[in-house]
Amino acid sequence: MYRTSAEWVREYEKRNGLWMHDGNPRRPHALLTSGLHSNGFFNSRKIIPQEKEDTPEQFEAKKELLREAACDLLERYVQQGGELRNIEGVIGPATGATLLSNLISWRVSAHTLQGCVWASPTKQVGDDGADSMVLTAEEARRIKGKHIAVCEDVTTTGKSVLLALKPATDAGARSLNVLLTLVNRSGQKAIDRLRIVSLIDRHLPAWPAHECPLCAQGSEALPAKDNWARLNAH
Repeated sequence: MYRTSAEWVREYEKRNGLWMHDGNPRRPHALLTSGLHSNGFFNSRKIIPQEKEDTPEQFEAKKELLREAACDLLERYVQQGGELRNIEGVIGPATGATLLSNLISWRVSAHTLQGCVWASPTKQVGDDGADSMVLTAEEARRIKGKHIAVCEDVTTTGKSVLLALKPATDAGARSLNVLLTLVNRSGQKAIDRLRIVSLIDRHLPAWPAHECPLCAQGSEALPAKDNWARLNAH
């Protein structure tokens, strides 16, 4: 194991990847991609390589850190009774878990020597406004008939992984009912039938806008990743 859970929290902290509201209603709070509001946020852009934002050196350093995260996730999976040889494929929603799914599949392949495929479904919005995810024809062919695990960077409601899982099972993949995630902030042990295995397990409250105590105090809700500097301003 490269790091304990506490050490992974520190990796986020030292990269300015963990934000907590200080209770001051003059300061904004986080609007999550789910539409929920929260007083805390793990920003995995600080951990996961960003081609458009990182220098080549930063990209490679983050990629190595994410590789170590993938290894630690699989070690936790084994510690909790999982069998690596049962993982024949990994899927992770684009773009947050694209590289993570690649690195997890690489690690499984290296350990089992039996090969492990990966795919990263992309989001699309239908004519009715409903979100869904789709695989390329090549990805669908690759995972057909495989026993697959799902991965994600940060788990709050699990909506993204459930959307990602549907086109995979529609393509003939068989779910192992496990979710490998860097951060589980949901407060749950499972999402639907997916048992959660995480590097960090820290429940951060999330509320609908009409129930948000920070909104009631006058705090402004901001999309967290796009307003990181404002959230962290003092």
